[in-house]
Amino acid sequence: MNLRPWLAEMGMERLEQKVIAITAQLEATQQNWNEVLYWQIAQALGADVNGDAMLALAQSLPLLTIVKQRQSLAQLEALFFGQASLLPEESEEAYTQELQREYAHLRAKYQLQPISRVHWRFSRMRPANFPTLRIAQLAQLFFQSDYLFSRLLHSQSLEQAREFLQIRLHNFWDTHYLFERSSSKPQPKTLGANAVDAIIINALVPIFYTKGLFRLRPELCTRALSWLSVLEAEKNHNSRQWAEWNIAPKSALESQALLHWHKHYCSQHRCLDCVVGKQILRHK
Repeated sequence: MNLRPWLAEMGMERLEQKVIAITAQLEATQQNWNEVLYWQIAQALGADVNGDAMLALAQSLPLLTIVKQRQSLAQLEALFFGQASLLPEESEEAYTQELQREYAHLRAKYQLQPISRVHWRFSRMRPANFPTLRIAQLAQLFFQSDYLFSRLLHSQSLEQAREFLQIRLHNFWDTHYLFERSSSKPQPKTLGANAVDAIIINALVPIFYTKGLFRLRPELCTRALSWLSVLEAEKNHNSRQWAEWNIAPKSALESQALLHWHKHYCSQHRCLDCVVGKQILRHK
């Protein structure tokens, strides 16, 4: 059975669902595309496990506030980690103490309300995916790039978008994955190739597609679909499950399709709406 047409349909359904979510966010922000892209990037960095927490963090910290403090990495990290409730109460590390002081000042200045620490998940995760590193990466993106969102929204090629997302974290993170514990081997921390592509797939592409629909600019929709078609398929738990059935995605569009297929058809027992499900039932 040729599943390619079905995967194309599932990929488009997933993209259309993201358009609906982005449209709601645009309405909530009075059509602020930069704010919504910021939310989308934060959620993409959190992936499945911490995506909702990263979105809640971004929504608790207005983009305008971040832009006002973007000349200082310490102030940016203080804002993000303080709002995430991940700054330790006590620390002997000089850098952590600096962040504590900065956040106390900035929280009062901007009257900020942090989200609860219980949002965050660390268990059964690779250290490279810990929310502490993802938050540090988000702060570094703002510090390192002038007009980051404008540049991303005007990216003409994948290579250009990837270039804008290249970062290296503060050297504190060379020896840390967590504030409270140092690692034995120093290692420079960057935003890896898979994480960069995940931001493009889950944040930038849906924004392009939505903007193309809103502004009647079909070239943006074409660019979004083209990038999904040439980006490598994501490697995750979902794709490994499908591999057991000898179903292997050939692109990011198809790996996104498999996510949608599992979540909205298999998990909801919508066999009668699924080409494979109907065929299985017909044979039975």
